[in-house]
Amino acid sequence: MTEILEYLTSLHNKNLSYSSVNTAKSMLSSLLSLLHRKDIGKDPLIRHFMKGIFNLKPALPRYVNTWDVQVVIEYLNSLKSSELNLKLLSVKLATLLALATGQRCQTLWAINVKDIELCDSYMKIRIFQLLKQSKPNNHLEEMYFEPFRKNSNICVMKCMKLYIEKTQNKRKEGHSERLFIITQKPFTEATKSTIARWIKLALKLSGIDTSVFSTHSTRSAATSAAVTKIPIDTIIRTAGWTKDSTFRRFYKRPVVSTSVFSHSILDTL
Repeated sequence: MTEILEYLTSLHNKNLSYSSVNTAKSMLSSLLSLLHRKDIGKDPLIRHFMKGIFNLKPALPRYVNTWDVQVVIEYLNSLKSSELNLKLLSVKLATLLALATGQRCQTLWAINVKDIELCDSYMKIRIFQLLKQSKPNNHLEEMYFEPFRKNSNICVMKCMKLYIEKTQNKRKEGHSERLFIITQKPFTEATKSTIARWIKLALKLSGIDTSVFSTHSTRSAATSAAVTKIPIDTIIRTAGWTKDSTFRRFYKRPVVSTSVFSHSILDTL
C-alpha cells in the first residue's frame, strides 16, 4: 500500500488534477482486483488520501452558471451576412453552428463540403469522421436544418449557402474539402483552434466575459437554453450524448440575466 500511496503522491506533486489522480487510482484498483482480488479503493488510507487531494484540488465544475444565448444571437443578428468580409462571415457561421447544434469545435472542423446536402427546404450535414463521443454502434446523427423564416439574417442555412459561395474559388485554390478554411492565402483548412478563436471572438464582441467562459461554453449555453423549450431527448440526440446524466452533470447550468433544436436557440429575439 505504501508504494501505491507514493505513486499517487508523485502524480499529485506533478500538479495533476484530482480527476487525473483518481483515474490512476481506479486503474490500479481494477488491475490489483484482478491479480490479488483486493480493492484498494476501499482501503481507509487510500480513501483518506484521495479526500485530502480533493480538498487541495477540488474537482468542481468550471462554470456554476452560463451566459444568455440571446446576447450572442442579438450580436450575430447585427451582422448583415451579405456585407461581411470572409473573416466575420466565418465568425458568424461558426458561432451559429455551435449554438444551433450544441456541438464541439471538433465537430465543426470535421464537416466536409461534400457531405452537406443543401436545398431550398432543408439542409443535412453528415460527419464521417470519429468524434470524441463516437463509440461502437454510436455516432453523431446527421444534423438537420430547416429555413429559419422568422429572421433570415440568423438562418443557419442562408449563412451556410453564402459562405460556401464566397469560399468556392478559394477552396479550390487551397485544395481543401473542409467547410471552414482560413481567411487568407493559401486558403487551407482551418484548424480546430482557429475555429475556436472565431467563436471566442464572437462571444467577446457580444459582451461575454471570455476570461471566464471558453469557446466550449457554447455547448453548455445552447443546451441549457434549449432545455426550457424542447424535450430532453431531443437535446441529448442533437448534442450527441448517450444519456441525459452527462448533460445534467456537466452541461446543464442556470442562465445568467435538429431543426427543432436549432430553432429553439435562434428564436430568442
